[in-house]
Amino acid sequence: MPLSQLLATAGAASVGGQVWKYNRENYFFDIPLKQSAFFQQQNIQLARYGLFREDVRDATAITAERQGTLLVVNTLQLGFSITLFYNQVFFPPTWTNYHFQFDQLFTTSLL
Repeated sequence: MPLSQLLATAGAASVGGQVWKYNRENYFFDIPLKQSAFFQQQNIQLARYGLFREDVRDATAITAERQGTLLVVNTLQLGFSITLFYNQVFFPPTWTNYHFQFDQLFTTSLL
């Protein structure tokens, strides 16, 4: 009986060693694949967030350009309103006078 147990133990050790070597080869084969997949995911995420930043930059550039255009228009409107105010002959209040006063208020509020 001890001889059969010894042979069974030796056989189990031999099979265990072969399984260990098989799994070890697969493990070392999978490591670079998993690492490259992880790095690829990181690169995709970096590119994605780079696109988000570019979109934000474009949106702010458009907003700044539009504000510059509106500043010129509103400055001209304020200048015309002031010119009309100092050259105005004062009449009794009518709807045009209210429109003029509203226009002045609106223009000064935008600047």
